[in-house]
Amino acid sequence: TSNVLGRIESRVNRVSMDSVQEVQVLEQNYSAQYGDALSAVINPITKSGTNALHGSIFDYFRNEKLDANDFFNNFQGFPRSHFRLNQFGGNVSGPIIKDKLFFFANYEGVRQTRGQLFTAYTPRAAFRATIAPALAPVVATLPLPTTIGCPASIGAATDCGIYSIQKDGKLREDTGSVKIDWQQSEKSNFSARYNINDSKTTTPYGVGTDQAADGTLRVQLFKLSHNYAFSSNIV
Repeated sequence: TSNVLGRIESRVNRVSMDSVQEVQVLEQNYSAQYGDALSAVINPITKSGTNALHGSIFDYFRNEKLDANDFFNNFQGFPRSHFRLNQFGGNVSGPIIKDKLFFFANYEGVRQTRGQLFTAYTPRAAFRATIAPALAPVVATLPLPTTIGCPASIGAATDCGIYSIQKDGKLREDTGSVKIDWQQSEKSNFSARYNINDSKTTTPYGVGTDQAADGTLRVQLFKLSHNYAFSSNIV
């Protein structure tokens, strides 16, 4: 699983840390509810409402102003790549029916712009004039090189050159959760939870005008549980 915001490879779900009450880490002797686990089981526990009304909001912003430029940008005379990260959200919790029914709701939004430098060999105008017409629309998406020179493994020295450009990847991500707890009695309680994670990413992967991949992802989870205490040592 990637730890870069906006990457969707093998992601199951991303919860807001502001909604987590505790994190359980189980390494062995798993109960039946975890099935055939082969490694550690990490189980975040969502906060619950209480008889008091609570709420909080947060906002975090970071940009590239205090970052050092990287080696490749400096080498090719480019400024620092753009970086904008804004994480914001909040939660609210409280009673629906005092001592019986409680709610907890959470939201977190992420807006990110992340720049990257791309460098590639692209064909010069003279070489483009010699290619088959069917390939012309494909080659047209590649910009003209800014320096001349091709390695022998690609073609003649005058056929292509190097082109570099900075492109920005974009991320919009919204995460939310709602939890309802019902304390039926001292021995019996019910809990229902709904989580949603919705995101859209635009990830550039080359110098071409059409070399950007759009990705959308929506993950929804629902959990209903009932705990009953038969005795002081049987639940």
